[in-house]
Amino acid sequence: MNGLKGKPLDGKAVIVTGSSRGIGRETALMFGLLGAHIVLHGRDTEALARSRAYLAGRGVDAVAYGCDVTDADGCRNLVRTCLDSYGRLDVLVNNAGLSMRGNFADLVPEVVERIVGTNITGAILPTIAALPALRETQGSVVFVSTVAALHGFPRVSIYSAAKMSLTAIAQSLEAELHSDGVHVGVAYLPFVENDEDKLSLSTDGSLISVHRRAQISQSAAAEAIVRLVRRRHRRTVPSGVGRLLVACERIAPRLVQSVLNGSGGRFHRQ
Repeated sequence: MNGLKGKPLDGKAVIVTGSSRGIGRETALMFGLLGAHIVLHGRDTEALARSRAYLAGRGVDAVAYGCDVTDADGCRNLVRTCLDSYGRLDVLVNNAGLSMRGNFADLVPEVVERIVGTNITGAILPTIAALPALRETQGSVVFVSTVAALHGFPRVSIYSAAKMSLTAIAQSLEAELHSDGVHVGVAYLPFVENDEDKLSLSTDGSLISVHRRAQISQSAAAEAIVRLVRRRHRRTVPSGVGRLLVACERIAPRLVQSVLNGSGGRFHRQ
């Protein structure tokens, strides 16, 4: 946990959506190792139980609540679980998400609805439910995004679009919540190592395995998210490739598009 020295998180309460596996689980673990109380979230109760046991094996106690982040009542109950367990909420990490692979022209409506629902609605509804409690603690809300939200990438069009929308939501929220002292941040993650059983949607709605060489580990992604919260920064881009993309998008956007045009979609082959 290099670079995470500073104000302790003892007594803080953190909800991490999509924390039954992967980045979310590692983020919850890292917050817990720094003293925070943890609420795990997911839809798969068995996976949630395994995640809770994983944290317990490393000395981190957590409560868990299962729901669909596109269900408003479920999101309210998720926040209520945190308040009932710990009496407060200091951090909401909107990590739950779903990716896709394939050409835009092959998309079926059901895939568009699922990607938009999980990545946009699934970040909006937990945030709405959490805002009253976050105002009380002057806490943080974080949106976990991707470098594919910095510029539209081929073969992940709707995923890029959905994650791009989180930037607009974060900017609007910051303006609305600034006087309340609530911190809003976005983490633009590169290709992060996958769990072996990670699945993505194909354009026809079938589930496919995702195989891609990782640019950072899950623990490095978690560290970036935790650091974003602790330093109350607006955004983090925790990879050299991502920071290069940011710079090129600013000074040579046509070059970025030219590189992607000539890529043949190889950035996101499964």
